[in-house]
Amino acid sequence: MRIGWFTTLSSGVLSLILHIVIGALLIISFDFTPKPKTQTRKDVNVVEAVAVDKKQVELELARIRKLEEDKHKKEKKRLDDLEKKANNLENKRKEEEKKLADTKKKKAAEEKKRKAEQKKIAKLEKEKTELEAKRKLEEKKIKAVEEKAEKLKAEEAARKKREEETKKAAEEKKRKEAETARLKAEEEKKKKDEADR
Repeated sequence: MRIGWFTTLSSGVLSLILHIVIGALLIISFDFTPKPKTQTRKDVNVVEAVAVDKKQVELELARIRKLEEDKHKKEKKRLDDLEKKANNLENKRKEEEKKLADTKKKKAAEEKKRKAEQKKIAKLEKEKTELEAKRKLEEKKIKAVEEKAEKLKAEEAARKKREEETKKAAEEKKRKEAETARLKAEEEKKKKDEADR
């Protein structure tokens, strides 16, 4: 369809140029200068005739036709080449568009993947922060429990020390009382022995 339109247009342009050239040749061939009036002689009738060889005319016409056909073939070949180039360029353009679309799709997929990774990282960071907060809270609780345990240990140690001191004091008191009772018993025995003597 493209070739037909271009061929029609080029044929029309060539036809127009040919008509203009023929018209220009016709106009140039006219002699616009006025011819001097010549007196015609009645006695001389000269006819100039030129003999044209029909074979030569046909050869010239064949040569012109051949030139036109060659010209037409060259033009057709040139148009075919242009059409092929145009088709090749169109195919290349389509391939480039396809590559560009594929690249855009890949880029979009990578962007989507990157955003998903960022969300995942953000989620993991949030979980890490929460776990860190929980760990600190647990550490505080453990520290408080340890401090309480230390305090209870210290209180228990102080209580045991007090109990031991109380126990020692009670034992000391018992020992003193026992010593006092023994001494008293010895004294009474001495007194009794002295009284018996």
